[in-house]
Amino acid sequence: MSAPIIPFIPKQRYLRLECDLTDDTGELRYPGFWCEVRQNMTNGERDELVRDIKEIDEQITALTDATMSAAESIDARLAETRRKPDDAPADWSADTKAVRALQAEQRAMLDAYTAQATALDRQKRDLIAPHIKAWNLYEADGDDEPVPVPAPSEGGATVLEAIEPDLCQWMIVTCLTAYRLGKALGSSKTSGAVQEPGNAPSSDGPQVPKASRSRTSRKR
Repeated sequence: MSAPIIPFIPKQRYLRLECDLTDDTGELRYPGFWCEVRQNMTNGERDELVRDIKEIDEQITALTDATMSAAESIDARLAETRRKPDDAPADWSADTKAVRALQAEQRAMLDAYTAQATALDRQKRDLIAPHIKAWNLYEADGDDEPVPVPAPSEGGATVLEAIEPDLCQWMIVTCLTAYRLGKALGSSKTSGAVQEPGNAPSSDGPQVPKASRSRTSRKR
């Protein structure tokens, strides 16, 4: 008789990492902030995540380059419109209507860039949110009392609007490289996915964002 087959079902493993971003003086920018990210994505999941984020970054780069080129063109036309000809009379003035039209074109271009870039950034947050199981992020309520912010895997990508852009980018990189980290920064630990702990505060107390009391959309 053959031995019974014992099924092997991989458990999701998570790694707790403390943010190591520093400012210009070398001090930690977000001291005490940690998050738990999935460490054992499958090869297929990781390849797909890397590919999707790369495609979004390429779209952002192309959008930025096109916007800069358009901005330079508008600036050149504005300069030409405002340039006083050598043979202009003493009471010469630039064509106000033409200047305002170019300025309106400039504002519309920047508004379009912001909208498109913000939408692309949201796509990146949507990709990483399911892989961030816990963090010690809190917000201050109207009475300046700390209120826990649900982890992205629970609250969705929207909660990532409560953090600053560089911290969000750090979390994206962390999600992509967690599988290579043998241990976390600072006090590290991994956890299984069977008993998923809640979004508990760290032993040092809640970490409350200093920027604002309410979640705001990311500004570029």
